[in-house]
Amino acid sequence: MPWYKSGKAAVTSGSKTVTGTGTTWGDGAVPPGAAFSLVDAAGAAIAPFYEVESITDNGTLLLKEAYGGATAASVDYALWNLAGEHTTPYLSAAVSALVEKCKNVES
Repeated sequence: MPWYKSGKAAVTSGSKTVTGTGTTWGDGAVPPGAAFSLVDAAGAAIAPFYEVESITDNGTLLLKEAYGGATAASVDYALWNLAGEHTTPYLSAAVSALVEKCKNVES
């Protein structure tokens, strides 16, 4: 998953819920386990980073931990995959391909 920065986010101090406006987080666009943070004016992620627990729909996601910063509406944010391309489905496909290669070598 490349960095996702479309739309704006609203965060509430002490809440796990992040609300998006102009976002399409659902339908697999953002996987559970992705990282979330607000970003500065240059678009760089600002610590702390939060892990996404689940995506409710295109405009709502839940963090694993409650947001600890100040409450903010209509702010720039970023979501990205901490594992890069090394997600479970990616690694599963790579292992399957390797197993198939090994089967062909033994034949």
